[in-house]
Amino acid sequence: MNKKIKIVFVISAALFFLVMVLPVQQALYNVSYPVYRNFQQSRIVSNISGYLSRETENFTIRYTLGDGDIVDMVEEAAQQHFIEICRFFDYVPHSKIEIIVYPSEREMYANLRMPPEQRAIGAYHGGTVNIISPKLWIDGGYDDIRKVFLAQGPVVHEITHYIVDDMAKGNFPVWFTEGISLYMDYSLLGFEWAPGLEHISEPIPMDELIMYFDRQDEVLAYRQSFLIVKGIVENYGRVRLLDILKELGSGADFKSAIRDILGMEVYMLNDAVRTPDGGAEN
Repeated sequence: MNKKIKIVFVISAALFFLVMVLPVQQALYNVSYPVYRNFQQSRIVSNISGYLSRETENFTIRYTLGDGDIVDMVEEAAQQHFIEICRFFDYVPHSKIEIIVYPSEREMYANLRMPPEQRAIGAYHGGTVNIISPKLWIDGGYDDIRKVFLAQGPVVHEITHYIVDDMAKGNFPVWFTEGISLYMDYSLLGFEWAPGLEHISEPIPMDELIMYFDRQDEVLAYRQSFLIVKGIVENYGRVRLLDILKELGSGADFKSAIRDILGMEVYMLNDAVRTPDGGAEN
């Protein structure tokens, strides 16, 4: 075979492989991830088969008899914020969201297989929103608990995780979903993570933030994630953020999605946390 013809043949075969195989890989991922998530959801729910449940239009709320007196406020917070979150993302889930209210930290940690040192009043995992009963971390009577829970509870943060996961089919780095959830806390509740951290003179390199988020300083990593997402929304617009999620949901890798939607390399995202003098935007 002529050498030039052979080279052309090899290149053509490679291009054919990319055209034919990559869409298949993306299709397989798009199908397999929901199966995995549904499996995890079934496992989590089956472990609390003794819980009571309340069905609403958008949620299945599972709780113990001891929390029967606060399930109304959980439903109120979830429904109120659900509408706001769906409006922001221009997206409504196809299935009801499972919300599980645990009577103790121990039960939530055990069911989600969380390490005991990872303290949290809420967590998203396997298609489920999990929260510790607000009676355990808010002092006062029903009215006091309701006021604090609606204004400062974990519902916005965890439902946002669910929506991001649903839209992007789990195809994102941890820092990105945490940054988006913190941005929604900021946007809807007025809560800002580590507002006193006014300067990030040396941001965590993006490759490390992507690959080793859980190994970083927690306050810095979450603050940096929040500032990057906030910068994307303020400098490029909400629609561009949604476009990134849609691109990820189609199977694109994160760096390609940032390049295609924002026209930049992923390491340049850290510019969102810097001010001209090397500090950080607050």
